[in-house]
Amino acid sequence: MSTRPQIAMIHTLKSKLGMADEHYRAMLSGFGAESSKDLSTADAKAFIEGLIRMAKGGGVAHNTPASPAVPARAANSNETATFAQQAKIRHLWDAVSRVPEQDRARALNNFLEKRFQISHITWLPRERVGKVIHTLKAMAGL
Repeated sequence: MSTRPQIAMIHTLKSKLGMADEHYRAMLSGFGAESSKDLSTADAKAFIEGLIRMAKGGGVAHNTPASPAVPARAANSNETATFAQQAKIRHLWDAVSRVPEQDRARALNNFLEKRFQISHITWLPRERVGKVIHTLKAMAGL
């Protein structure tokens, strides 16, 4: 289970990012969780790291215990895969995955980490979406 400091950090970052609840819930579902309390300690750490990357890329300044005052950077906030692109990737993954359905989200994230050095589908850069889709289609024989 995630720790209280991790849960606090997640909600602080969510607030600073101005993240819509539906986007936040979609990100959690990618970890197989409905709440930040449902995340394992390791998943919460990965979730926080992703939120920090989003904050840096979206121009949000923040402080964390591990990193003092990270300066804000101006960047396009639309740099990650859209929900439609993520849905297509998940659909293709369902076609090639042999993992039980309840573990597929985690398996997809492991695949993305090993092949593309992306720890979670919601942090997949748009410029890499085509490569991921191409790889999954090749795996499916399409």
